[in-house]
Parts: sequence; structure tokens; C-alpha cells
Amino acid sequence: MELVVLETVTNAPTRVVAGDAKLAGVALTPASTFKMVIAWSAFEAGVANPSSSFRVTDAHVPGAPRALTLADAMFYSSNDAFVELVGRLPKGRLEEDLARSGFAGGPPPKDWLKRGKSEVAHGGSLRVTPRQEHAFILRLMRGELASSAAVHAQLLECLAWPSQDSRIKLYGKTGGMDGVRWFNGFGVEGKVSRAVTVLLRGDDATRADVVAAFYARFGLPPPKLP
Repeated sequence: MELVVLETVTNAPTRVVAGDAKLAGVALTPASTFKMVIAWSAFEAGVANPSSSFRVTDAHVPGAPRALTLADAMFYSSNDAFVELVGRLPKGRLEEDLARSGFAGGPPPKDWLKRGKSEVAHGGSLRVTPRQEHAFILRLMRGELASSAAVHAQLLECLAWPSQDSRIKLYGKTGGMDGVRWFNGFGVEGKVSRAVTVLLRGDDATRADVVAAFYARFGLPPPKLP
């Protein structure tokens, strides 16, 4: 199993703090980390909020079929919810927002969803490097992505993760596909913010592994996962 962890503390330079630095420049599927872009685009367009409800049938969602709020759909990584959410956006809006987000370095190729619209939940044919993912989460963490404080607050509500230390607020998104596991997120403790991008690559990499690696950067035990 291969590993790379990138970290930026507040305004300090970004560092590779664990693993193979060469892996930080390898372009890979963003998997479900792309759902952060979808949610942001939806909030900017005003077509959803963290409490918006979706009926989902994803096999990996406990109790499905069931209704989920968008915030819960983010945590459980429901593909059904995010495919529906993209359908609420004006035509071309997601592509425009993706281009200006910097997530994938520019606009998507014309055939990025050539295998079907359901591919949008994990970014279709997009490929991103850990450094690109890290640059995106830095923009989000610093409030440079959202156009308003209200949109930024909605993003934080959707990306919140549990913390056993009430002083540390954690946010982020996991993703897993084709032997790739991501946790791209950040933590805030007082005036100190820490962005952490974890990438694991290998058929034996698990969601629990990548979550534990992220939490370890904050000296915290990982939560129990559904």
C-alpha cells in the first residue's frame, strides 16, 4: 500500500509529512471527494442547502432505501443524492464552477461523463493529483472558495466530522475507487487551521485506514464508521 500525506498549517508552506513525495504529483480519480465540488456549486446556485432531502437506494448506505439530508448524504457518500443534486443545477453550471474552483486545474473535457451521468458523483473521467486536491481544500478552508459567508457556512455544515476534542473542529470528505482512498479535509483549533490531504493507493487500502491517517494528524482517535 502506497501513502502520501500533505499538510499546511494556517499560512505556513505545504509539506509532505508522510509517505512518498512523488505520489503527490500522480493524477488519480478524485472518487467521492468530487462531491465537495457538487455541493459547493449547488449552494452557489441556491438549489439546495444542507437540510435538503433526498431519497436514496445506495447499497452502502445503512437502512437504504431511505431519506437523507444533504449533510448526511455527504457523510455516507450517497451517489444517488449527488446525481440528483447535479440534475437540479442549470445546464453547464457544474462545469463552469468546476473550472473556476481549480479542483482539476481547469474545465473538464467534453467527454468527462461519457459513461453516463451517474459517473458525475465521483468526477467521471477527471484525474487530479494530491497536490491539486490539497490546493482545493486550502481554498475552502481559508474561505476563498465560497462567494459568501452563508455559502461557506453551508459547506462546513456538510463537511463536519466528529471530534472527541471539543476544541478541534474537523471537516472533510473521503473517497474510494479503483484502489485509491482519499481523505481531504482540515481541522480548526482556535486561530490555528490545519489542512490535511491523505492518499492511500493499493487494493488493500480501506476507508478506515484513510480516516485513521487523517485523524492521527490531529492526535485524535478515529470515529466508529457506519
